[in-house]
Amino acid sequence: MSFLSWSCSERPLAAILCGGRSRRMGRDKALLPHPHGDSLLQHTCTLALATGLEIICLSRPEQGHRQHLATAPALRRVVVLEEQPPWEGPLLALAKL
Repeated sequence: MSFLSWSCSERPLAAILCGGRSRRMGRDKALLPHPHGDSLLQHTCTLALATGLEIICLSRPEQGHRQHLATAPALRRVVVLEEQPPWEGPLLALAKL
């Protein structure tokens, strides 16, 4: 789902920003392993879902976060919004919510 095809509901939501380039890290930080055995992204989404909020993950299509979250059935409720066009930046991504 792209930013342009999604509209925010009236419910409160939590936005997880994970669309960075990770230039210094050299790999996607969201996909790093968490000590509990899942990825940082999966662990963050699990904690956020426990609040009862709608969870939005802001990402880029080439990062594969949608597919990564789909591997965990409990996380399929997380809405992944992919930046279109890419590299507009985090402030514009937040404004599109």
